[in-house]
Amino acid sequence: MNQPFSTIAPESVRQRFVTGLLTLTHGTRLAPTLEEQALLAQFVRGEITLEQVLAQLESSANDPS
Repeated sequence: MNQPFSTIAPESVRQRFVTGLLTLTHGTRLAPTLEEQALLAQFVRGEITLEQVLAQLESSANDPS
């Protein structure tokens, strides 16, 4: 079984990954919201996996409030 990216990649690699994504989406409708930015920050710090980021985003997208 493969380990999640955030458990095998060092923080510096996760930071470069997220910085690249933010650069690509800057100024577009795909740019992350504050909530999404907070999740990405947790991912960079290794507090949550990328899979957990996606699960949180899906959960909030399905939240009727």
